[in-house]
Amino acid sequence: MNTFFKIESVKILFITGLLSLFFGCAYYNTYYNAEQYFLDGEKEYNVLTDGKVNAALRKKFDTAIEKANRVIALYPTSRWVDNSLYIVALSSYYKGDYNIARKKFEEFANKYADSELYPEAMIWYGRNLWKMGEKDLAFFQWKKIINLTTDNELLAELYASIGALYFNDNAYDSALYYYNKATDFGRNYDVAAEAQYRIAEINLAKNQPKDAIKSLKKINQYSPSLIMRDKMQILLARIYRESGQFDEAIEMINAKLNDQANENIWGDLELQLGLIYLAQKDYESAMSRFAQITEKYKGKPVAATANYNLAELNMTYTRDYQQAQNQYDNVVKIDAKTLMAFEARNKSADIKRFFVIRKRLDNLEKQVVAIDLNPPVTTDTIKTEPEITQSKEELKKAQEKKNTAQKKSIDTVAVFNEYFTSMYEIAEIYYFNFNLLDSSVFYLTKVVDSIPFNNMRDKALYGLYRIFMDLKDPEKAAEYTAHLKEWFPQSPYLADIEKRPVNLPPDEVAAENLLVEAENLSATDLYSAIDFFQAIYQKYPDSRSAEKSIINLAYLYHHNLFDLKNALTWYKYYIDTYPKGESYQSMRVAYEQLKGIETAIATQNQAAPVDSTLLPPQTTVAPTFIEDEKEQQNNVEDERPEEER
Repeated sequence: MNTFFKIESVKILFITGLLSLFFGCAYYNTYYNAEQYFLDGEKEYNVLTDGKVNAALRKKFDTAIEKANRVIALYPTSRWVDNSLYIVALSSYYKGDYNIARKKFEEFANKYADSELYPEAMIWYGRNLWKMGEKDLAFFQWKKIINLTTDNELLAELYASIGALYFNDNAYDSALYYYNKATDFGRNYDVAAEAQYRIAEINLAKNQPKDAIKSLKKINQYSPSLIMRDKMQILLARIYRESGQFDEAIEMINAKLNDQANENIWGDLELQLGLIYLAQKDYESAMSRFAQITEKYKGKPVAATANYNLAELNMTYTRDYQQAQNQYDNVVKIDAKTLMAFEARNKSADIKRFFVIRKRLDNLEKQVVAIDLNPPVTTDTIKTEPEITQSKEELKKAQEKKNTAQKKSIDTVAVFNEYFTSMYEIAEIYYFNFNLLDSSVFYLTKVVDSIPFNNMRDKALYGLYRIFMDLKDPEKAAEYTAHLKEWFPQSPYLADIEKRPVNLPPDEVAAENLLVEAENLSATDLYSAIDFFQAIYQKYPDSRSAEKSIINLAYLYHHNLFDLKNALTWYKYYIDTYPKGESYQSMRVAYEQLKGIETAIATQNQAAPVDSTLLPPQTTVAPTFIEDEKEQQNNVEDERPEEER
């Protein structure tokens, strides 16, 4: 009996050991497969020149996520579960699924703060936040991690990431400080070469070409990769070009274009040639070179840049707006996720809007010409009171005739209102979007000189005043101010010129003062200006300034911050709130065009989940911290140079 139990116990232990070994191998094999797919994908991702994740690469990351999720679901207590969640988060980041990646990184931070992978995961979490536009929170996250690791490679990555934040904001002194720290800590890693490359770029941006070349040569100390060596050659051509050393640049570029070893960067070198011609104002040669690039390097980022430059030349040199629109659209087709593509979308939308208004204006012009403003007076003109002796039939005809005359009068006013509004909008496009001063002045002057049914004359005078003030011609601007005083003494535009409150209720005056302050701030501090504009419509929702504030918010998010989601929010808010506003038509056109852009982006990123929620107008939409996060950030030691603090 005892012997039997001993034998059975041994059997049970043996079987248990086998089962443990089996299940251990099972989950490790699953994790191993996930890791291999991830590492293969990461290796391929790191050599991308355009950042585009194709279907095959996306599939590798999808498979890595699927297998890593299986480890997490089936073996939640295994030693590989933190690694698996890290693979899910970082694979999602590489795919561009930033909302999912953020959730997974935050889940990792909550569950595995003691993991060896925690500091590295938080570096990528910060990069993910930056991709989502939350730069301040990314900075705070990185500063916090600096104190949690002694690993030189991770520290170099952290300093390089913070340097990139400052570099992106053109805060070059602070960027230099952090990039130099990255080279100190990352001397034995690839990150040092990348940081040194950025230092060379900063010296170029600061108009220090000699220092830029010295910094470029120092990259050789860090054993740069072949990709980095290619980037160094392109940057050297840029340094020569941007410092005006055109002959040196052309000689160097031609030599490298004749060397098969540089085939990978021929397109970028040809682009530099085109930009040199552009700088020399040899527009024909520049256009010819850019056109060749679009044909020889179809579908590549360099072709997108060439298309963009061709579009700009067609806007300013040939004035071929249709061709420019096509080339802006080509930029988006080739390289849809870049800032250049966003600008190209906006400029293409501006051109489309121009054509729409131009067509409308042509139609209205025909209607205006056809209107007889001096109809002959006949004996059968309708009297205010019909004679008592008239029959019912005569009274009916007389009333119908009177109604027809009134309707015709109303239609005439509506046509003229739309006509002059469209003319004013065309003038704005010429000045602000197409940089055609003479055309803008022509149309504004035409509005000013037109009398009948014209509700835009004072606004056009104000527009002319602003243009000539911008041109530093106060005498000409004073002429338009004098006309405003003579013809429209009660105009709010005159009150703005004279820096005096309009004869308005106290709330209107207070709102107007805030508006002036906000508009002044918008030139130097966008986010403070946004706060002011929001305060105006929240505190004085019924004021004229509230309407203008909404227009400003839409414009800033659209044209200054390139924030599609918030721009749509404010355009939509204006359309819903001010259906009879004087800018309703232009705001609606802009909204519909941006909505089309949003749809196009969603189509191009069907595989990536889109957060479709828009912040309501009652909510502050400028990127901000939660208050306690701000406080934590303030408590973190600031290692920036003193001048940047």
